[in-house]
Amino acid sequence: MKKIVSLLIGICFLFAGCGIVCDSKPPKRAYLFNDSGYGMPYHAAVYRPASQLSHNPATCTKYEYYSFQLYFDHYGTLNGDEIIWKNFQGGEIPFVENGEVQSNITVTITKDKIIISGFNDNTNNGEYPIEKSGPETWG
Repeated sequence: MKKIVSLLIGICFLFAGCGIVCDSKPPKRAYLFNDSGYGMPYHAAVYRPASQLSHNPATCTKYEYYSFQLYFDHYGTLNGDEIIWKNFQGGEIPFVENGEVQSNITVTITKDKIIISGFNDNTNNGEYPIEKSGPETWG
């Protein structure tokens, strides 16, 4: 009898766990580093959600991100060709191979957010709020 009751309780918890809805679209994020590079005084990274790793209620906030680095001379609105773009490993971003025109991309950078527009595929476009803590602290 105890096994049956334990099994029923376990099934109830399983269904309750599956019923909890995690955010299906994790947030876009950005981070401003306290360094420079490539002859530019400012360095930021933007993080676009790649996928959600789990719908487990205990890990709802664990996400996988694609990111790229931005090196720039000043805050404000910049054309894409005024920025040095690097992938997360420091390699070149293949704008031409991806059908993108770097000069058609507009990036607005403030202390609070980075707004990107002009990518053809639209996945990188959008608003990236700047986080106060680094990516290693994110869920």
